[in-house]
Amino acid sequence: MTGVQTCALPILFIVGKFMNPVQVGIYDKAASFATQPQSVINMNINSVFFSIFCKNKKFSEELQLSLKKNLSLLGLINVPVYFGLICIAPYFVNVLLGEKWQAMIIPLQILCLSAICNSFTSVAANLNVAIGKYSEHTKKLFVLILFFIFSMLFAVNYGLVGVACAALLFNLLKLFFLLGLALKNASLSWYDFMQTILPCFIASFLMLFVNSIASVYWLNEYSFINMILIIIIGAFVYAGYIFFIDRSIILGEFKNAVRKDLTKIAFNMRRKNDI
Repeated sequence: MTGVQTCALPILFIVGKFMNPVQVGIYDKAASFATQPQSVINMNINSVFFSIFCKNKKFSEELQLSLKKNLSLLGLINVPVYFGLICIAPYFVNVLLGEKWQAMIIPLQILCLSAICNSFTSVAANLNVAIGKYSEHTKKLFVLILFFIFSMLFAVNYGLVGVACAALLFNLLKLFFLLGLALKNASLSWYDFMQTILPCFIASFLMLFVNSIASVYWLNEYSFINMILIIIIGAFVYAGYIFFIDRSIILGEFKNAVRKDLTKIAFNMRRKNDI
């Protein structure tokens, strides 16, 4: 659940109370786009790892490895998806929604950063419930939600960008306190966490850098074709780094699995052609 989803009703109430209906509609649409990818991705991945956490809760090394794999897989998928959405946000809004929705671009990009933080925080609840240590998690989440609601009362003075920044701050605090608790319960450090997700961020920042250059000097017209080209360029840059440059062990397991599947598909296609 994202920071937006966790406090969906308070956000809409506060935004609706202090802002006009147009701003409410813009923020609601931005939040909807920002939460959609992880509502599909996180649910499927975390549901698989929940049973793994339950199975390995008495074995510290297996629990640590499972948590690293969960974080790594979420990072491998979510981080480039949201960095990609940040890249194409101006194209997406102008081409598919129209110029009247341009006020949504910056809040959407900020909410994408918020969603990246929440992608990793979602693992915390999974692990803490699985190992039977959810009480402290719930108390911390309750305090953070109260803080978020009060911060929203201040943030509305700065418009949609301020509200989006409040959501980002909320998710950063959730990441620090709730994921920190999960790491502690698994006897891992923040260094272990950073080491696990670093390749995904390096590849995504590289993708963002290349796409930014392309959008400024080459694909600077907001059109559907240029949006597709930005997506393709970003995908090639990200995949190129992950598959040919990165040497991390955990990601290596995922890459080997992908290579095996691609090899099987290629082999089956050759057999069909021979027949």
